[in-house]
Amino acid sequence: MQNAWKVIWTMDGHKKLRRFESESPSPAIEFGKGIKRGGGTDVAVVSCRKAFHPPKGQERPAGGVWCPYCVKWRGFKEIAIQREGYTTAAILRCPVCSISIHDAYVREFNFELSVHYQVQQEHRRDVRRKR
Repeated sequence: MQNAWKVIWTMDGHKKLRRFESESPSPAIEFGKGIKRGGGTDVAVVSCRKAFHPPKGQERPAGGVWCPYCVKWRGFKEIAIQREGYTTAAILRCPVCSISIHDAYVREFNFELSVHYQVQQEHRRDVRRKR
């Protein structure tokens, strides 16, 4: 199955998205450049199906988490996703593509952070139970 790419951007305060079915990110990148020229902000090109390894030899920036779909170091944040009729629990997610720390590739490329976060969550649950 070939990869797909999505361009995520902000226009007039609203988050927008457009998807491109292509193994190469080139069509999405060109579209993203056009969005920037047209006044869009926070333009990001994100892989939909394929996860990418962090670059070899590159150090993790302070507070950085490798997002294998954004193909960038991001500052993951606790975010709850709202859908029609329900809201998910707030967990560490990429602020751009919304992938969570529970994704297998995110855990693989950020193993220490994943384990630390899981222990922290279990501790929070234990504290709540004792109340």
